[in-house]
Amino acid sequence: MDTLSLLYFSPTQTTQRILTAIGEGLAAAHTLAQDLTFAPFTGPLPPSQLLLVGVPVYGGRIPEIVYPRLAQLDGQGVPTVAVVLYGNRAYEDALLELADLLRQRGCQLVAAGAFIGEHSYSTAEHPTAANRPDESDLAQARAFGRQLAQHRQDGQFGTPVLPGQFPYKERKPSSGLVPQTEMALCLRCLACVEACPTGAISADEPGQTDSTLCIGCAACIKACDVAARAYQDPYMLALSARLSQQCQVRLEPELFF
Repeated sequence: MDTLSLLYFSPTQTTQRILTAIGEGLAAAHTLAQDLTFAPFTGPLPPSQLLLVGVPVYGGRIPEIVYPRLAQLDGQGVPTVAVVLYGNRAYEDALLELADLLRQRGCQLVAAGAFIGEHSYSTAEHPTAANRPDESDLAQARAFGRQLAQHRQDGQFGTPVLPGQFPYKERKPSSGLVPQTEMALCLRCLACVEACPTGAISADEPGQTDSTLCIGCAACIKACDVAARAYQDPYMLALSARLSQQCQVRLEPELFF
């Protein structure tokens, strides 16, 4: 394969790591990547022999912000692989939703995968899929890439049948609960500001988070080297503990051709 294109929305870099590993398995001569975390796809899509698109799963759906991020994508019938990354709970309708969106953008869906990454609400006290994707996940992603390369070489690309239902699962309304900042710890380094994909944190007031813009990705929490940011609301703390308790069984990637 000469040229591979990667598009990913990845606030905590976990989806990016999986797509990169798949690309390593494909071993294309040229890999062109565009990060949609902070800006929409501007196009045009480069002449590619395969396109990989990856996004995280929030509440069993793809993030709403992914729609405007991909609004300018013209798939031009390019063979495309849809990838979602979820926090070891369930991806529900997200993979089907991403696949449908890509088809609407003119992509030819030929394969898909659901991988696991550390849950956005995982904490040191209540871990859920902590430190994933780990080496096993990345090895499986590379193997997926090799399988894709073999399928392409053998002319075996078809139309994958994906789990999920349409109409998709109804999105839950935002709770309005956002990460809080312990200002006694905050260094005002602005790492949280730079990590936020929606501009919900102002450089002038880094201790505040705009609840109307926050998507709950926890990128600001994971970017803070001094642990000054965290969810402190009792509801969020209880949710983190419940997820940790209910999602202890390790789930493995699911692949569709």
